[in-house]
Amino acid sequence: MRVFGGSIVLSAAAIVLSGCATSGALRRATEQQQAALAAQQTAQQAALASEKAERAASDSALRQDLGMVRGDITALRTELQTLRTEFGANIAMVEEGEMERQAACK
Repeated sequence: MRVFGGSIVLSAAAIVLSGCATSGALRRATEQQQAALAAQQTAQQAALASEKAERAASDSALRQDLGMVRGDITALRTELQTLRTEFGANIAMVEEGEMERQAACK
């Protein structure tokens, strides 16, 4: 029975040792997966930060362009008002001249 008992002990030890090896392999695989996920998360955060910076630069450029367009519109409105004033005066002078000419013809 001693041989049988020793054989049982050896079998139990082999099972326990193989269980430890499996636990160790699982732990290593879990650690590798966690490291890969952490690296992926870091890469995603870097990509998001880069995209945010690009959007901020784009927004800034658009604001600048909008300011220039608004300035151009203001300048055009001023110029249009000046033209209206000048042409209004010219039209009035032409109308007065036309009236004077018609009066002279009568």
